Amino acid sequence: MFVNEYGAASTYYVPITVNTTDKNSDPDVVDSIQQQTGFFFGDGEQTRIIESWFLSGRVESPALIALKDTYAAGAVIGGTGAGTTCLSSTVMVTGGLSWSGLVYGSCNCTSHPDDPNDGLTYDPDGGLGVIDDVVLDTHFSESGREGRLIRLLADTMGLSRGAEVGVGVDENTAFVVYDIGTSSQRGTVLGENGVFFADMDHAHIHFNPFDIEHVDCHYLTEKDEYNFLRDEVTYASYKKNLIGDEMNPNAETSSDVFSNPTRQPRQYGEFRRVAVNLLDSRDDSHTCGRSYMSGPYYYVDFTQIEKSSAAYGNHPNYGHRLISYEDIHIDIDQSSHPNCGL
Repeated sequence: MFVNEYGAASTYYVPITVNTTDKNSDPDVVDSIQQQTGFFFGDGEQTRIIESWFLSGRVESPALIALKDTYAAGAVIGGTGAGTTCLSSTVMVTGGLSWSGLVYGSCNCTSHPDDPNDGLTYDPDGGLGVIDDVVLDTHFSESGREGRLIRLLADTMGLSRGAEVGVGVDENTAFVVYDIGTSSQRGTVLGENGVFFADMDHAHIHFNPFDIEHVDCHYLTEKDEYNFLRDEVTYASYKKNLIGDEMNPNAETSSDVFSNPTRQPRQYGEFRRVAVNLLDSRDDSHTCGRSYMSGPYYYVDFTQIEKSSAAYGNHPNYGHRLISYEDIHIDIDQSSHPNCGL
């Protein structure tokens, strides 16, 4: 695929898996890694990637050191699914649904096989350490992972490997980050869908039961740019200001805001749909959504604030209408909101 479709001169399969962990110290493998100009981690389970590339005691293997040295010299590192989630040095999400995370909290463990509710789990030692200070998640809007990312940030941002910013990448979408580790660190969105950002800097958090207010959220699409240092969004040049040019009179709601997989037929990307529709409504500055699972229900408030902004345009490659937004406030709690009709 890399050679035939994407124009790579050649490829090398790095033979490091959970069944061949000895290869992470093989001099021939290390030498081959040092010859590459790019690396791509596949999907699967991020815990397997960590197990494969570290020695016992969470010591970086010679292969991982070589990969990082080659990256520092100018190589590209990317991944899909678990291969993206594992790239950060911060706490690494390993599983769970949004509703379960909001109700039960996160578990400091790499797996939770006996939890019938698919509990939120994470690895406190983080991932491979390619990028710092941001928690990564994937298959994002489609799987309704906004709640689990926000809960994980809330539970862990005070830890040594915690972070206040979370980034969720949608399917068939990439977030390309440049100048990592410098004051110019920035990322650009490429692909069919978008990238979600949750910033906890101004959030108010309560536990037992969990509720959170004032999570600052952005959602960016094709060619939009995010500056990490300034928490600043630059919309793509082909997009127009959406304010004053909205398509709908009123905002919509959802009774399955986290796209629960037990619902048939499943409603993919409900959180994204409700948030984007709010910005595309003329008369409303607030709406809400409710979890599909009950006992308890969890509700999400979406609010436009004074500094909220939005932009729109037709996707240059796929043709569909794209909407990006910056700075809407998200509140999540167990309080019902009858004015939203839920």
